[in-house]
Amino acid sequence: MHRRGAFTAVLATLLALGASMFSLGQASGAPAPHGSLGPLLIEPAQGFRAVYSFVSSAKASVDMVMYELNDAAAERALVADARRGVRVRVILDRAYHGGPYNERAFSFLTAHGVAVRWAPASTIVHEKAIVVDDRKALIATFNLANSSDYYATTRDFGVFDESRADVAAIASVFDSDWSGRPVSAPSQNTMA
Repeated sequence: MHRRGAFTAVLATLLALGASMFSLGQASGAPAPHGSLGPLLIEPAQGFRAVYSFVSSAKASVDMVMYELNDAAAERALVADARRGVRVRVILDRAYHGGPYNERAFSFLTAHGVAVRWAPASTIVHEKAIVVDDRKALIATFNLANSSDYYATTRDFGVFDESRADVAAIASVFDSDWSGRPVSAPSQNTMA
């Protein structure tokens, strides 16, 4: 499956899951009925504190792929993790309009000891995912871009996922992008 098509399928699943969980009353942050999914973040209502706490919870590693990164709190959390000895790797998009937009975050993170790379030049990386300790992932429709009232006005979702298969699939794509290897789709649908 083409990478953009695979991401679109995951995003559609995420949105459908978000809508169904909201209708089930799961918007409060209670664990999702699937056991390995949840809680669901619904923006702009819930804010981003849970995202910053998730990043800061890392004991060994944080891998982040972000289409647009312009959030001082998120960037400070990544730097604090790196200073605590956590392996922090960040991939930022530059193929569409991300490059100029992400230059400041790229420079700040690099200057403060975070390993940062540009996404493969041949690909628009619209992904927004964070993997912590190779055990948990946050998959989101939102960018970490607290500018121009983005956070206050955008309807977005994020879902925390602890499914081993899901986290491994996300981590595998990250590792391929990090090392410049082609991405291969999982042999089966692992999401939800």
